[in-house]
Amino acid sequence: MPPPSPTDPSHDDNWHGSYYELAIKLGLADDTRLETALTALWDIAHLGEPSGVTAARPTFR
Repeated sequence: MPPPSPTDPSHDDNWHGSYYELAIKLGLADDTRLETALTALWDIAHLGEPSGVTAARPTFR
């Protein structure tokens, strides 16, 4: 069996023993701008609902 894709968020091995770090410059501090950027990243990554959490999609406020 081939190893899982490192971009597959549904494979457990991609969530153990490592972490991802991301730095993005958004300009001046602004809650609306930050929420828009985080929502766009979440949607583009096709992450869907958080796994292992019973709450709805996270709010970034």
